[in-house]
Parts: sequence; C-alpha cells; structure tokens
Amino acid sequence: MVGFEREPISRNVGASSAISLSASAVNYKQLTVKIGSLLLFTLILLLPALSFSATYYVSNGGDDSNAGTQALPWETLHKVNATNLTPGDQVLFQRGGVFPGSLQPATSGTKGNPIAYGAYGSGNRPTLDATGQYAGIGVRNKGYLEFRDLEVRNATAQGFFSLDSNNNITINRVRAGNNGLNGINASDGGGSLINNTFIIKNTEADHNTAMGMALSSLTNSLIQGNTATYNCQSMACGDACTWCGGIRMTNTTSIGNIVENNETSYNTYGAGIWVDFNGQGEIVRYNKTHHNVVGIYNEITSGSEIYGNLSYENATGIWLSGRQGEAPYNGPAIGNKVYNNTVYHNGSWGILLQNDDGITGNCHDNAIMNNIVAATTSGPNLRIGGGAETEPNSIDHNAFGPESANMFEIGWGAYRSTYASLEQWYGKSTNSIKSDPTFMNATGGDFALSPGSAGIDGGLNLGAPYNMGLSATSVWPSGVVLIDRGAAWDIGAYEYVRSAPPDTTSPSAPRGLVIK
Repeated sequence: MVGFEREPISRNVGASSAISLSASAVNYKQLTVKIGSLLLFTLILLLPALSFSATYYVSNGGDDSNAGTQALPWETLHKVNATNLTPGDQVLFQRGGVFPGSLQPATSGTKGNPIAYGAYGSGNRPTLDATGQYAGIGVRNKGYLEFRDLEVRNATAQGFFSLDSNNNITINRVRAGNNGLNGINASDGGGSLINNTFIIKNTEADHNTAMGMALSSLTNSLIQGNTATYNCQSMACGDACTWCGGIRMTNTTSIGNIVENNETSYNTYGAGIWVDFNGQGEIVRYNKTHHNVVGIYNEITSGSEIYGNLSYENATGIWLSGRQGEAPYNGPAIGNKVYNNTVYHNGSWGILLQNDDGITGNCHDNAIMNNIVAATTSGPNLRIGGGAETEPNSIDHNAFGPESANMFEIGWGAYRSTYASLEQWYGKSTNSIKSDPTFMNATGGDFALSPGSAGIDGGLNLGAPYNMGLSATSVWPSGVVLIDRGAAWDIGAYEYVRSAPPDTTSPSAPRGLVIK
C-alpha cells in the first residue's frame, strides 16, 4: 500500500495557507503519476498471459485472400492448414459445404484454451472429403484440440488419424465413414508412444473397410455414446481387416479407459468391442452390441470390468481368453469381472472363458456373476475350456435359462445338460436362476425384465460402482438411463422398477368445510 501524510491546513486565510495547499496539490499529482506508472508496468507484465482468441470461417463461397470473417470467409483446407492458430482459436466450416483435402492442424491449444474445429450455419455437417488423401484429419504430436460437428469420409486409409503422441484430443458429434481402412485411428507408432486423455463421444464410425475405431495406447480416455456399425467389411486389407472391431483398443500401455453407452453392430468380420492385450483397469459398461462376430472380446487382458452390457445376436456374446503364445500376442486374462450383463440368443457361445492354446495358467480368478446368459442357438450358454476349467474362476448368481441339452461345455467337447452336473464340476452351488428370465420383448430387442421374471431380485449385491442398472427407458447411444439397484439386485443389465400401487383410500373432507 502506498502511504502519504496529509498537509495540515491552517485556519488562517493567507499566504502561508495558499503555499500549504499548493504543496499538497503537487504531492497528489506526483502520487497519481506513480500509481499510473505502476498500473502500466503491471499490465505489460500480464500481457503474455492474456488470451486473445479468434474465430475463422470457411465456406465454399469464400476466398483464401479474405480475412476469414463470417462475412469474408476463407475457402480451402489449404488456407486453414497454413494459418498459425493460437490457443483458444476456432475454425468453423459452413454446414452443407464439402471441403476437399486433408485437415492438418499445425499448432496445439493449451489447457482451458483448446483449438477447435467445428461448424456454423444450418443444415448437414460440413464434409471433409479426403478422396485421394491418406487421412481426412491428421494430428501429429499435438494437444488440446477439439473436432466437433464434422464429417470426414473417402480417405484412402484413415478418416481421423492420430500419429505420434497426442494428448487431450476431443472428437464430438463427428461422422467418420466410408474410409479405406479405419474411421478413427489413434496410432501408437509401433508400440512406443502414448495417446493420453482422448474423449470420443456422440460420434458415428460406419461403413469403413476395416475398423470403426482403432485405438492404441490410450490412457485415461473416454469412449462414450458412439455408434460403430457396418465396419470390418473386408478380409483383404491386411492385419487391420484380420484383427478387426467396431471399437478396438490395443497395447499393454492402454490403461484406465472407459468404454460406455456405445452401440456396435453389423461389424461383419469383427468384434463389436475388442479389448486386445491391454493394461489394467479397462471398463466396458452399458454398451449395446449385436450382429457382430463377437459382442465383447477381452483378449489377453487382465483386470477389466465388463458390466451392464447387452450382447445379443452375435456369434459369441462375451469372450475372455488368455494364452501362452509368442510375444506380443500372448498374455493372461486374470481377475476380470463380468457382472450383470444380458447375453442372449448368440450363435456359438454365450460366455466363453478359455486358454486359447490349451495351456493352463493364463485364465483364472475371473468372476462371472449376475449375468443372464441364455438361448444360445447352436452351442452352449457357457463354455469354459483350454484348461481354464481346472483353474479357479467364480461362477455365481447367473441365469442360464431352463435346462437343455449341452447348455454347458466344461472342458473342450465335454458337454453338460443340467445344473446338477454344472455344480458337480464347480464343487458347490452356483446359486443359478434355473428358469427362463423373461423379457418384455426379446424378439423386438427389448431386454428389460418383464413383470414376474425370475431375474428380479435374484442377483447378488456387488456394491459400488456396479450398483447402477439400465432403465427400461434406455435408448442407445444418446439416451442411456441408469437407476440404482437398491438393496435387492436383479440379474442382467436392467433393473426392474415396480409400479407404485394405486391409492384406493377414500379422500377425506378438508377440515373446516361445512356442507349445507
């Protein structure tokens, strides 16, 4: 604080008083100058920290010599790529427009001030047409970028391609379709790089020759509310087609990711969701996966949590496996939790738990609890084999449906047709629900439990964070609704809500009312 002494003012009006007032005025002026200088110096120091963001517009009717304002927009991706954007800037493409080429961001944003690429106006999302380009959007060693409300299509390989180590990338309300390989590819550069904190949500990856989303070496990322459909359309494009999935996460450096509320379907030669030789802590929950080769495939990955999912009309509902094998395609599947899933009317197997190469020791301490696994059309509801049948795994409080021929396969080719024979192998009660877990309309894809279903209150309370079940009102991918399971848990992905009984008491007359 700046201090000063005030000059005493004489009570006598005269020369001495005038001199005193004049000196005081001079002191005030000097103080004002000093404070002004101090404020100016402080402002100069703060200038580098201030953010002055700009918005640039791109339109098919624009010109690259324009200023990039909405009234005078740019025209091409070449102009966008050549512009040195700063944190907080955004580039907006006009809706309904088609922009040939490849978007290649040259600079990064910062925390709190990402660089954003999006849309303005009304109509369809602006299209980045990457015909003849390797990638429609290519991001290399960048961070804090957002891509929203765009469509990227027709690339010879990747719709969206993240190469090298990138971090804090958000993809929201984007369509990546009709690309030569993958819709979205976060590459790990051959296994040596990390892609940290990606958010991919409300996005469509469809009709790509290989994968909808190929996500490698992701950490602490969220894959939420997306649609991956009609991908994996060919077996003739190398490993990307041979090892294919609607959403596939790979590499042991993939750790701590959440895949939730997605719908994956009709991925012809691939899995709906594939967790492939990942690290610990992957969460796959509340997804809807159908008409794929495998609904959810957890391969040579330990410590995953797979709960609250619907998996139906696939060749296999949920597949967990480890194997000895050769590096890097070997590893265990240990300590995975498969809770409260609804696995129904799949083709070959409902839930499959095995050592792929028949060598024991790589598939144990997994927990299969509170699941509905029923109506498999041409194979068992539960298959445990390759030596996994001799290893400790928990099978508890599941609904495998009414007894039927060969409903269990415990050891490859060793079929069992009764719950008694299942429990003879298991060595104790499996606490199974042994009747049909009836649904509201399974044929129509409504797997909410019907009133009176044996699955209601038939589950084991597994505690948080598994205590949320699907509401019967859920719609994928954008309208998934969760409700607390309370004290008595249902089996399967949904939680049944009983209607309140009607109030049959007669209304009483209000106090003080006099009826004449």
